[in-house]
Amino acid sequence: MKSRAPHLWIKGIIFRLIFLFIFTSTVLVLQPVHTTHAITLNPVAVTVYGQGGSFTASTANNGGITASSLNSPRRVVNDSNGNLYISDFSNNRVLYYIAGSTTATRVYGQNGSFTTNIANNGGVSANSLSGPKGMILDSNGGLYIVDSANNRVLYYTAGSTTATRVYGQNGSFITNLANNGLISANSLNSPVGVAVDSSNNLYIADGSNNRVLFYPSGSTTATRVYGQNGSFITNLANNGGISANSLSLPVSVGVDGSGNVYISDVSNNRMLYYPSTSTTATRVFGQGGNFTTGTANNGGITASSLSQPYEVHIDSSYDVYLVDIGNNRVLFYPPNSTIATRVFGQGGSFTTGTANNGGISAASLNQPIGSAFYQDGTLYVADSNNNRVLKFQTGLAVYTQPPASSLVNASFSAAFSLIDIGSGGIYTDFTGPVTLAIKSGTGATGATLSGPTAVNAVNGVATFSNLSIDKGSTGYILSATNPSVGTANTNAFTIIGPLLFTPLSNPTFSFTLTGATSTIVAQHIFKVNDTTQSGVGWHVTITSTQFTTTDGKTLPTTATKITGVSAACTSGQTCTVPTNSITYPITVPAASTAPVASTYYNAAGGTGTGDITITTTFSLTVPQGTASGTYTSTFTETLIKGQ
Repeated sequence: MKSRAPHLWIKGIIFRLIFLFIFTSTVLVLQPVHTTHAITLNPVAVTVYGQGGSFTASTANNGGITASSLNSPRRVVNDSNGNLYISDFSNNRVLYYIAGSTTATRVYGQNGSFTTNIANNGGVSANSLSGPKGMILDSNGGLYIVDSANNRVLYYTAGSTTATRVYGQNGSFITNLANNGLISANSLNSPVGVAVDSSNNLYIADGSNNRVLFYPSGSTTATRVYGQNGSFITNLANNGGISANSLSLPVSVGVDGSGNVYISDVSNNRMLYYPSTSTTATRVFGQGGNFTTGTANNGGITASSLSQPYEVHIDSSYDVYLVDIGNNRVLFYPPNSTIATRVFGQGGSFTTGTANNGGISAASLNQPIGSAFYQDGTLYVADSNNNRVLKFQTGLAVYTQPPASSLVNASFSAAFSLIDIGSGGIYTDFTGPVTLAIKSGTGATGATLSGPTAVNAVNGVATFSNLSIDKGSTGYILSATNPSVGTANTNAFTIIGPLLFTPLSNPTFSFTLTGATSTIVAQHIFKVNDTTQSGVGWHVTITSTQFTTTDGKTLPTTATKITGVSAACTSGQTCTVPTNSITYPITVPAASTAPVASTYYNAAGGTGTGDITITTTFSLTVPQGTASGTYTSTFTETLIKGQ
């Protein structure tokens, strides 16, 4: 007799699935996380630097000169990891803080000491500072510091507190003359602000020279000048009269992702916008669109007016943040707009400009000067006269959660809003793009989220309707993302799926007997996918017809036995391996007509969930003298929910 190799199958085997359960869907009425759209929002800071954690104190060097104190901070800059730099102007130093800490771990300008604040400590050198103001980081982590009272800008390689390059002093680290060697493309006079573009080209706001200079990356000689009609040897305020080409005490420069330039023209109470490499402004903030006026709060204090605008910052979505120092506020402008839609420091009002409006608090400002915006939605404000830096946190939040459970491929919705974390209020001006995805590592492996997965917010809320997921599992989490303000995650939820039985092997098994003794072994492989989330387990039954030949010969009804069953998570999938109570071998029921089925494998409650591959081993022993011929049988397997 001749036996066939494993994985040969009983000819005509029939796989039948019986689903003995009913899905029940409950409609949940959920309360949104935020149900009221804010009309006037008063942003509230979540962290304070320089005041020992107090939002109601404003003491210079509160507790003494330390790694935690500040005295008239002027600028803030952060790196890609959220680490922070603060120019501590009146302490003649710059402090570096590890992300999340309000205690500095590195100091520039004081020879490593956190308890001194001497101007040019040890003399004018590559290690000293006197009245530091603006700062910026380049793409290599190098730091530029505007050493204003020394009439220079210093460059430090990443992590070093000793400058390796100097601007404004003809390469010398030990001189500090204003316009050293006369006014030129190499000189500076009380510089204030600094910026870099995506190519690490440098811009310096050369305040008392009434100009902004552009330097190719690595060069200390400017090749472009703003505010002086192309001349590097003049420094007149409003040279040629106030216009789209003039400047009067520029203090800050910002560059957006397309290389467009923004300059805060403080004495003209305006901010100017220049397309790319042009030195003629094409947009003006603060003067009602007029390039020939320079009135403080032109037309009154409004969302369009300015009084001594200072630092400007542009985020990755081209939103503009501008410190309006004379009005004790910070303004936010959507892309291409000269009308602010958010205000910090004035209780949500665009028509007041009071210092510490309502009293010193986590929402008040007093002569803010600098700001910085981090990619997770964090705004830092150097609140100079309060001797502190405030951290305001903007972020996406879940507005409406998905239902706690839903069926596979059934429609559901979720919504997200942009909020001020400190107050919980919604920014109803938010219209930015939000994308949605299944959070990595949650739910079923390979699951697909269908529906509109990229929408723009309307009135501050991004709504995703007609969503569905194609695989059942517990623990799904959806992540919504905006490039400027980070990510928000929903609560975990469940997608209820079916109980599926899928054969993986060829369902044909036949053999030919020649009269000799023969033992035939074969394996049957199938998958069970339990995504019902019921937790009651399942079992598999089997029955068969008697092995017969086409001319009516038969084998004994007890001929076929199951000698073992093994189970494991399907490759690349997750599961809980079944706890099976059946012992082997067992006889496969057989008769001329398939008899009542018997259970040959089960999964106890709480086990057998997910995607499982099961291998069943069959054995058939035929005694010598059995009639020759080709024998076939029909097997029926049934997957049933529960025990």
